[in-house]
Amino acid sequence: MIIGITGFNGAGKTTVTEHLATKGFKAYTVPELVEEKALGNGTHCVIDNITASTEIETLENKEDFILLHVDAPAELRFERMIAQHKEGSNYEEILAFEKEELETEDEQKEQIQTLARKANIVLVNDEDLEELYNKLNRMVLDLHKKYGKKETNWDDYFMSIAQTVAKKSSCIINTSGTIVVQGERFLTTGYVDTPREVNSCSSGGCSSCMSGVHKEQVVCLCVGSEENAIIQAAYYGISLKGATLYTTTSPTIEAAKAIINAGVAEVVYNLQYPLNDLVYSLLQEAEIVLRQCGN
Repeated sequence: MIIGITGFNGAGKTTVTEHLATKGFKAYTVPELVEEKALGNGTHCVIDNITASTEIETLENKEDFILLHVDAPAELRFERMIAQHKEGSNYEEILAFEKEELETEDEQKEQIQTLARKANIVLVNDEDLEELYNKLNRMVLDLHKKYGKKETNWDDYFMSIAQTVAKKSSCIINTSGTIVVQGERFLTTGYVDTPREVNSCSSGGCSSCMSGVHKEQVVCLCVGSEENAIIQAAYYGISLKGATLYTTTSPTIEAAKAIINAGVAEVVYNLQYPLNDLVYSLLQEAEIVLRQCGN
């Protein structure tokens, strides 16, 4: 989330920026914005004292960019500017200066009114600091609800890990990844590969895959990801009874038989390949839950 701050002198822009910094926002000035190549990048940011539309051209298309216009009555802003020793010797001069800025079409000058019309949020800072902070706290809470990072559900989380595991597959024909979990605890992983101590498929270890034709499944030396995950669990003495198996592709008949005998209670798959009636009926008869997750 990126919040850009705009407003007239004395409205409280810097105070707003400083308070947002206490809420986890990294503060930038406009010159720093120009130098920053990866603004945002998962980090909440606030940019102080934006004075022209050209300064936010690269940000306006970002869906998590919010332009915040900080406003306050002219008399109150004048009092604050005097207290802060800002330039401007009297109230009338300040009003005349702002009127000129409001009417200018020069892009090199401050165009606060133009930015105010573009603002997603207008924050009126016409009370004490405590009330300003309360307004900001409520605003930040609302923005987090709208733009904050959405929590990933467990199915998507586990399946994304299975998809990463799949990248280790050495088979030149089939790529698949499997993880087995108990509740929220990882038990084992597996990917498509040849047996231990045998050349990998991609290195010529499986002549069936190298030929590109699987007429006889038995001649293929590659072990499926589900079977490898189950074998790894057995190798290290890990029970899979009642566990949930996440796999990137629906299980084959060979994988289904291994899943049943391993005591797995649930199978969650991503891509429906190849899921035939025999696999489905076999898992159903064994009272194993089978469901699809993701696209």
